Amino acid sequence: MYAAKDAGRHCARVYHPSLDESHERRQRLEQDLKRAVEDEEIYVRYQPIVDAQSGEVVAVEALARWSHPVHGDVPLDVFIPIAEISGLINAIGRQVLLHACREMRETGLDLAVNLSPAQFWDGNLYDEVQQVLERTGFPPERLELEITESLLLRRPQVAAAVIDRLRSLGIRMALDDFGTGFVSIAYLQQLTIDRLKIDRSFLAPLESQPDMREVLISIVDLAKAYHLEVCAEGIETPGQAQLARIASCGRLQGWLFGRPQAASAFQTVAFRA
Repeated sequence: MYAAKDAGRHCARVYHPSLDESHERRQRLEQDLKRAVEDEEIYVRYQPIVDAQSGEVVAVEALARWSHPVHGDVPLDVFIPIAEISGLINAIGRQVLLHACREMRETGLDLAVNLSPAQFWDGNLYDEVQQVLERTGFPPERLELEITESLLLRRPQVAAAVIDRLRSLGIRMALDDFGTGFVSIAYLQQLTIDRLKIDRSFLAPLESQPDMREVLISIVDLAKAYHLEVCAEGIETPGQAQLARIASCGRLQGWLFGRPQAASAFQTVAFRA
């Protein structure tokens, strides 16, 4: 059943002993992840985000990390789905937000933190964000919570109300991985979003496919029409960065400017990529 679900559902899988091994490994990971959450062993690394024109680091994105003595460094795309299935994702999200606000408070940098679907639809989210801001003293205007397009498809009007309530705390909201889902222009009209983060799939082919440069410019123009700021994700080459600047992307993020790092790497605000 789990193998069929992992394959995208609506399909059949024939039993094989290896399926038991996979399921047992999943169970072991889930048990170990639960202990890691209880012991607050989930830690945070930060990927720099730079101003497109100056190249100065102006923000970071907080990314959860888990290192286990037996499993080693467990990839994000492995333990996050387990956390979502097991109901641990809210606890992880709270820990990441708390640690990130505490560690980044004195840097002067903006902080971007992802919200999982379970977090976003949790009725306690507003109170939790408010409590973290109060406990850490992190300036709300420097906090940006990121959501994905898939959140908006279920109940767009309710999602808009959740976003508006969160923004009343003084924080900002960003639409992550823009272009990979099915958000229409009508959604952008309904939602009070502060920033679009353009998915890396639009940036990777920029140097080899001239047509994609026009697509990028069109997305940026659309964002400007709705008074949204733009961050281009997944920048890996100087050529991609230059084309993103030409398209008027305000912020750039990707391995070209640095991989996720410990908070200590950002203690000096004048850090430059």
